Amino acid sequence: MELNGTIGERLTELMEEHGTDVKTLARQMNADPTTVRRWKRGATSLRAEQLIRLAELYSCSLEFLTGRSDRECSFSPKACPPFYPHFRALLQRKGISRCEIHRNTRAKSSHFDDWKRGSMPSVAMLLELADYLHVTLDVLVGRETE
Repeated sequence: MELNGTIGERLTELMEEHGTDVKTLARQMNADPTTVRRWKRGATSLRAEQLIRLAELYSCSLEFLTGRSDRECSFSPKACPPFYPHFRALLQRKGISRCEIHRNTRAKSSHFDDWKRGSMPSVAMLLELADYLHVTLDVLVGRETE
């Protein structure tokens, strides 16, 4: 899947549907209008925090925004909790160890350390983790319960 292009297409669709112009979205996202234009073209990747913020602004699921689903939103999303504690609890519920994640995905020990310090995984890493754990992106980041 061409992720950046898919996100750009979905973003363009949502902006048109909601009557949002580039300058307005840039202001809402605290971004430069040029950056928003690049997102729409798929020329620039979004950070996970930006992806979540767009999903919040347009009341859609992360699954829809990334092109993994054609359903915009079939739930009332919760505010995202801090990633690392939520992720660790999800691993515990699934009976999956950190070592298994390290062995079976591209997530390395340094990623876990970064997440523990408060950073978010990249969008590509979120997709890989969601696939490995067999959950939606919204479940992975805590916007939805399993």
